[in-house]
Amino acid sequence: MPFLSLCMIVKNEENVIARCLESVKGLADEIIIIDTGSIDRTKEIARSFTDHIFDFQWINDFSAARNEALKKATGKWILILDADEYIVPEEHPIILEELRNHESSDPLGFIMPIYNFTGKGTSTENLIESFAIRLFSNHPQVAFHNPIHEQIKWTQGELFVERMECKIYHTGYTNETVISKNKRERNLAIFEEMKKNKKLDEYDYFTLGNEYDALGDKKKALYYYRRADSKRAQSRSFILHCKYKIITLLAQSGNIKEALDILEDSIHRWPNCVDFIYLKGSYYHYLGYYNHAVALYKQGLDIAQKLSELKQNYWVISPNCSILCYTGLKEIYLRTLDHSNAVKILIKLIELRNNELIHLQQLINILLITDELPSIYGLIKKLYANENPSKGSIRLLQASLLIGNPQLSNLFYEECIAKGVIIPSNYHMHYALVSNQKEAFVEYLSKGDQISDPGYHNRLIGVAYCLWEDESFLNHLIETEDNQYDIKDLYLLIKNTGDSSSNSINIDFIVQILIDLFKSGYYEEYDKLIKNFSSHYNTLANQLGNYFFYCHQFQLAFDYYSALLQQNQLEFLGYMNIGFYYLSISNDIEAMQYFSEAIDNSPYNHELYPLVISMQNPKVKAEMIEQYYRRFPQFRNIKI
Repeated sequence: MPFLSLCMIVKNEENVIARCLESVKGLADEIIIIDTGSIDRTKEIARSFTDHIFDFQWINDFSAARNEALKKATGKWILILDADEYIVPEEHPIILEELRNHESSDPLGFIMPIYNFTGKGTSTENLIESFAIRLFSNHPQVAFHNPIHEQIKWTQGELFVERMECKIYHTGYTNETVISKNKRERNLAIFEEMKKNKKLDEYDYFTLGNEYDALGDKKKALYYYRRADSKRAQSRSFILHCKYKIITLLAQSGNIKEALDILEDSIHRWPNCVDFIYLKGSYYHYLGYYNHAVALYKQGLDIAQKLSELKQNYWVISPNCSILCYTGLKEIYLRTLDHSNAVKILIKLIELRNNELIHLQQLINILLITDELPSIYGLIKKLYANENPSKGSIRLLQASLLIGNPQLSNLFYEECIAKGVIIPSNYHMHYALVSNQKEAFVEYLSKGDQISDPGYHNRLIGVAYCLWEDESFLNHLIETEDNQYDIKDLYLLIKNTGDSSSNSINIDFIVQILIDLFKSGYYEEYDKLIKNFSSHYNTLANQLGNYFFYCHQFQLAFDYYSALLQQNQLEFLGYMNIGFYYLSISNDIEAMQYFSEAIDNSPYNHELYPLVISMQNPKVKAEMIEQYYRRFPQFRNIKI
């Protein structure tokens, strides 16, 4: 008799089913596949893993199909997976040991965490955790119920369940998969059938809210989430997810006050759920209450650390909530120019997520102002010491190139060469630009390797054309969907045959070319390009000033800001940046002046009001609070 049977229902899953079945090799002794009408290679692929493949006519009822699989299973235990799910092999021994410690003749289920990738791709930024009974004893009175979002139940009463921390990864709700399979339309059709039979309960309303939320119909989603949030549903496991959805949808619709009220209640009920604490911190961050936000982010991290030490979960919605707390702190420290704390948080983020370049770039930008190159090199090498040598070297090279630092780029380029690391052509081309090697640039450009990022490729050609003015480079441009990096205008203007006042010019692209030229030390070409766009100078100067401020090159930023101030052309972000600079050096009078100018420049940007109000004398403060509430009535009941 098999120990563990895998039971699946499938339809047209040729792109993912092999990954799923490969992930249970050595874990499942028996694989039962119920196919509900595949017309692709799904069954052909499945046959290389199992002979137990059965056809089943789809009747808009997931439970019926699931239960058909259960009837075929002969194992003591049953594992349920969808084709777009998988288990990492490292957790096989844990699963088997747990099952051997229990008696399969009793009706018993194991709740397992499901890590759902949402949005675009399978970035861990987009993980949402849910829970479901996916392992249970093969008992004749244990079966699935509900036509959609089916649940396993024991017909004789409440099924006894335990937690098992082994994770299931689910890619079925990434944007690409949902679009390709029309999952939402299929699911809504099943719900419509259920409505006709009046079979919807609170959990059904919750899952129906999820469908409308994914479709972008936030009004209907909120309506169904509220219906799910009944008094009798408060003890059910989905209610935390439901509360979280209600809060986020209220906030998105501008009803921050009600969102915060529900948040307060949720934090009181579930004080160790860092998801809610992070969410509250993010709303105070959005409103401009930086001190409150910092305190909440730190509170969430303290709870996460304590519970982690006890080997307990500190999240319900997303396993990334502690990362999000660190990211919130980083953004506030960078915004307020608290470089010391920003460096600490950036190092922590790199330790937790060393595959995300933005944190490494931000860290190096700060360190280039405060530290010598050898110490910077030593620190970032240490941060990536435990990573795969090839991946680590490429990542450090990529960050150095994007920052545009020739010395660091040279160090990591030579390191990649010495280790025999395969360097993508775009990085070779970028390095040739940074090191002013036209022949090397032409060599890798002419190889015609497959380009994974056409926008980046075209940008490099734009910089190379500005630097060396070789028209043959333009033959290697790659057409992009949004024509984002069309350098036609750039070409015409360098030849002095274009109209620099044209509204069709992609200013963002020109700014990026200017930044790349400046970072690599090509100041003559930088100045020449700016002169060719003299009619767009104020727009360019505002963006360039903000860029240099972002990179902590304050003198360069202030050179642009000063010129713009003289012409009364400085924009909101520039005023705000200057204000935070003065605040960071304890010059509150100058800070207040520029913050006030920022508000006058953009009176309906709410972010600065709480800070400016807190710095005012009592009389002015009262007047400004009233002004704030007039402009933002949705915040009236939120205490300043």
